Amino acid sequence: MLTIVLWLMIVIMNLYEMVMIADVIMSWIPNARFTKVGKVIHSLSSIYLGKFRGILVIGILDFTTIIGFVLYNLFLSGMVSLLGA
Repeated sequence: MLTIVLWLMIVIMNLYEMVMIADVIMSWIPNARFTKVGKVIHSLSSIYLGKFRGILVIGILDFTTIIGFVLYNLFLSGMVSLLGA
């Protein structure tokens, strides 16, 4: 039972990571976040990535998304190792 729950959490986290990647890509495309889909994707990804905004800004470059992805993947790797996959 625990394996099924962990597996389901890993699948959900992988899907959420795809949403975050889509938001990062849309941030480079002008007006992409102003569409209905863009607003939904941005609001979903900013639940997690918003906590890291402004931590590591060098000039005009904002590296906080990278920090967020690294920590997210470390947590995801820990869950996968708990699953034993």
